[in-house]
Amino acid sequence: MSGLADKLKLLRKQSGIKSNHVEPTPETKTTLSERFHRSRPKSTFQVPTKKTTKPSDGQIAELLNGEVLEEGLIEIKRVFPPTYKQGRFELGGGLVGELPTPIRGELNFKASQAVFLDLETTGLAGGTGTLAFLTGLGFFQGDSFHVVLYLITSFAAEKKMLNAVAKQIENKKTVVSFNGKSFDGPLLSTRYRLAGMSDPLANLNHLDLLHPARRAFRNVWPDCRLQSVEKKLMAFHRKNDLPGSEAPEVWLNLVRYGQTEKLRAVVKHNGLDILSLAAMLPALALTYNTPEKVGASIVDIAKAYQKNNNQKTAFTLLEKHQNQLEDDGLKELAKQYRRQKNWQKAKEIWTTLAKKEDQEAILSLAKYEEHITKDYNAASNQINKLIKLSGPKPEHIYRRDRVLGKVG
Repeated sequence: MSGLADKLKLLRKQSGIKSNHVEPTPETKTTLSERFHRSRPKSTFQVPTKKTTKPSDGQIAELLNGEVLEEGLIEIKRVFPPTYKQGRFELGGGLVGELPTPIRGELNFKASQAVFLDLETTGLAGGTGTLAFLTGLGFFQGDSFHVVLYLITSFAAEKKMLNAVAKQIENKKTVVSFNGKSFDGPLLSTRYRLAGMSDPLANLNHLDLLHPARRAFRNVWPDCRLQSVEKKLMAFHRKNDLPGSEAPEVWLNLVRYGQTEKLRAVVKHNGLDILSLAAMLPALALTYNTPEKVGASIVDIAKAYQKNNNQKTAFTLLEKHQNQLEDDGLKELAKQYRRQKNWQKAKEIWTTLAKKEDQEAILSLAKYEEHITKDYNAASNQINKLIKLSGPKPEHIYRRDRVLGKVG
């Protein structure tokens, strides 16, 4: 016998192993191209079984209760009173008073000068190949909150939508979004540049509400997605909502196959996002003013104030809720007492934690006895406890020897 195949066949026969190999017949032979396509992963994109005639812009506008601005561009408007509630918070609640510093940072923020932004795009990865087919805007005007959505019905109409959005936000000073600083803002700015247009976002401040929400609840909730904030903080539950991840497929079905199924659901989803952004302002203001009322992390809220150079508010929060603080919170409060040179209060906390064999607290006591009370024997005792718990670390040995030298 000649050839590798013949040798393998002989070996199988001698060993008694039955071969499952079936010689290909003309019917079972496949081309390289066919095998390649079989090996590709199946797409989740559902191609309609029947291509329909694409509805006119007028028909689409009628379906969505909107109007045609130009060929390929539809505008959908809704107006809400400021007392309208998204969950348990009024839209106009964000107009009352000043936002806490951990939310607005250094921005001179006024809700009346803000535009609330949310996009529905052809993909979630971003990049120059991704465009926004639906741009949702919200803004306070007079005694009302206005929601304006711009939908394009073809790729060619994108520039018309970008122009309409630019006109709508030309007098605004701040963009408000949820994760828009990382996604919506950069994507929209990229589309303006690719279209050879001036970017209206370039001179606007950006307030991304994801960040203050995450700071307040990252150690409380499993995640801080928009709908988690809606449910857990705002007590707002969407009904029959279309997931945002399905929106690209719905729009591409419209453009490629003339399908309008679920298009109204996409528009509804985007409108709810805008309303939630407006109601989230008073929701987050309440969170940072009285975190205990919404179950936010008091320690993380205090750290946020401290990061924004508001030591007084950070200290007040920690001291007011001392009985509710866990060990990490008590350590933060002790640090505040130490900054104020309130050594008695700080020592009380360190002593309590040291009884739990907390090494950071024991080290703080050792420093206190060495540098404040000058009781070197007490300092040496604390360091020896620390060495017993942590092992002979060089820095602790050095500290012990130094203290013993002072005793001598």
